[in-house]
Amino acid sequence: MTNSSRLSDLKNGDHAVVIGLDGCGSECQCRLVSIGIRPGCQVEVISHSDCGRVVVNSSNGRIALGCGMAHKVIIERKNLEVKLGSV
Repeated sequence: MTNSSRLSDLKNGDHAVVIGLDGCGSECQCRLVSIGIRPGCQVEVISHSDCGRVVVNSSNGRIALGCGMAHKVIIERKNLEVKLGSV
């Protein structure tokens, strides 16, 4: 069972990996890919406002997406595991 949902569903501090783009025409896909949102990309939600704007950290830096674009990004949530070194 996968833990997939939409980028627009994430909350502040959530981490995820982009697994696909849904409902995007070629222009929308080109736009997302050009700003670094593509399958395999890891993102962290910095801000998710009530109006729907989502700001994420990715390998290309901070990116702001409107609610419509964020809803087209299919993600898989990632739980951060804290690895403690041996003492």
